[in-house]
Amino acid sequence: MRFLRKLLNYSSEFCRESLFIIRFSLMVSCAMLTGAAALMLRCGEISARTYPLYSLARELCSLPVALLLAAVIAVACIQERCG
Repeated sequence: MRFLRKLLNYSSEFCRESLFIIRFSLMVSCAMLTGAAALMLRCGEISARTYPLYSLARELCSLPVALLLAAVIAVACIQERCG
């Protein structure tokens, strides 16, 4: 909880572009995780017929990590340029 408070206090000093990247990447990550949960509920038990849906859900669970990592790197670069 303390980390979130520090992050929110520090985010007030971000450039407008950095805030857009952070918000957009968080929204897309939440959408991916919601889609993955919906697909997992739709799949039910794993069988040969539902394996493609299960595979898609598994990939949707792992992609937000890469997206957030790219967003953090982009924000760091933008903040370095903005000063």
